[in-house]
Parts: sequence; structure tokens; C-alpha cells
Amino acid sequence: MEKLILKANSKYDLKVLTDFNRYNLYSSLQSKIVTILSILLIIFGIVSINSSIELRAITILVGIIWFIELLVLPKINAKKVLKSSKISSEADVEFEFYEEKVVTKTIKDGKEMAKGELNYKELYKIVDLKKYIYLYISSNQAFICSKDKMDGNYNELSEILKSTLGKKYKI
Repeated sequence: MEKLILKANSKYDLKVLTDFNRYNLYSSLQSKIVTILSILLIIFGIVSINSSIELRAITILVGIIWFIELLVLPKINAKKVLKSSKISSEADVEFEFYEEKVVTKTIKDGKEMAKGELNYKELYKIVDLKKYIYLYISSNQAFICSKDKMDGNYNELSEILKSTLGKKYKI
């Protein structure tokens, strides 16, 4: 039997899902490109003295709208997920990390609703942040493991993930 390295418990609430959506939005290349273009639009609107005031106002407005979207979209999308998924919004997800795999259990009202087992090598990637570990099963789907309810040897797990996943493990 494999040695249990670490246990964790997560609840997918509005804050957790908003943080996840914010991370995905802010780290995507498309968002970075659109942000740069938005900044350029705002600068153009401010410094282009020879252009009409209407054109300048429109370019500044388009640039500002993008920044408002960056702030608002992660929370809107998190609310949609919570509204559409009764299991996620009312359940706890327990994680058991072993040397070669992670076992997830979805628990609702004290009953196990679902159980899954993933070998680390089968994961798309793992992103290890200050508050969370995101276990991606595809480019846009992940299990969210909160670090505030962990019990075990985090450093040992981190070393195992580094050696097993290489570049697919991002800290």
C-alpha cells in the first residue's frame, strides 16, 4: 500500500472559484495581449491631439471596458458555476496525495458522492500557488486544493511533483 503524504480539504465557494477564474484569466496569453492593446488604445486616446474627440473617447472607453471585464468576469463566471452545479457548491472535496497519485472524494451531507484517482503523470499540469494547488485534468478544468486545510508533509509532496512532472509542475 502506498504511503499517504498529505491530506487536504476544499470547499468550492465563491471566493475559491473567483480566485481560480482570475488566475486562469490573468495568466492566459490572450488576456495579456488584449491588456497591452487596451493600454495602447488608452494612450492613443490621450495623446492623439490631431484625432477627433469622438475617436479619442471611443478608444479610451474600449480600453477601460477591458479592465472592467478583467475585474468582473472571474466573479460572474464563478457565480454561474455555483448556480449550475449543486454538487460543487454544497460539497467538500477531500484530497489524499500519495507518492504516485492523488485520490479525490466529493462529500455532500456526510456521504461520499464521487471518488476519483489520478496518477500525477496523467495530469495536464499542476500549478502550485500561495493559497491553492490547481490539479489540471485538461487545459481548462482543474481540481482546486486549498492549502489552508492541509495535513501532512507539503515539502515531500512538492519534491515528488517536481521530479515526476518536471515542467508540468509550476510553482
